[in-house]
Amino acid sequence: MRRRIFLTGPIANERSGGLLRSFKIRSVEQLMTQSSEADRDELDLLLRGFQVSRILRLVADFGIADLIPQNCSISVSEVAAACAISPEPLLRVLRVLTAFNVFRIEKDRLVSHTARSRLLRTDIPNSMHHAARFWTGRGSWAAWGELDAAMTGGTPHEAAWNISRFDYLRQHPDEARVFDAMMANIPNDRHASLAEDTGRREPHRQAPERGVLLLHERGDALPPHQADAADVRAVVPRLSCCPDS
Repeated sequence: MRRRIFLTGPIANERSGGLLRSFKIRSVEQLMTQSSEADRDELDLLLRGFQVSRILRLVADFGIADLIPQNCSISVSEVAAACAISPEPLLRVLRVLTAFNVFRIEKDRLVSHTARSRLLRTDIPNSMHHAARFWTGRGSWAAWGELDAAMTGGTPHEAAWNISRFDYLRQHPDEARVFDAMMANIPNDRHASLAEDTGRREPHRQAPERGVLLLHERGDALPPHQADAADVRAVVPRLSCCPDS
């Protein structure tokens, strides 16, 4: 079998009397290997992305971002002490996130913020702290584990919990509060406004229920220009293609 060779680099025309200058010889196999290695690394990151999501949930649960000053560094040991956890595993967790530009580890095991890690603080507008906690929370995590159910017309969340997503949240107020907080921190504030409006009209609702229940009940009534993919996933539980529905 003939091997196809690719020549890369400047090559002079020998018939014109020029000299054959240096070049690299690469076989098809070599080129495919190089491409496959890069693709393999990127696909491996996608396959293991759930680990990164879970680590983000971990640091959000402990409130790590709030413990790190906005504009200066702090020792990992101080952060660990404030959380009553061991500094060594915390350091390993933070090092993983630094690979994604979430936090920065400096010399002498000092940790500081990046633009991305600041989004995990609870004291900034449109914080992603609550999203980090909700999407890998117990309810959503188990629902995604039952994604296969959607392929045969089922609903993953019901396959996981034998109950709809919003009924699940009614029964798990802690997760419902996280859901409400996440929706309230979506940048255009439409979900926060809806929940606030509901609170004025129906004061008997408890705060944790306002976003969860009313977004569900009024989801179909949202004007088309206010609806997007996030709304569909959040407020239309009949869509069986969404594991959290």
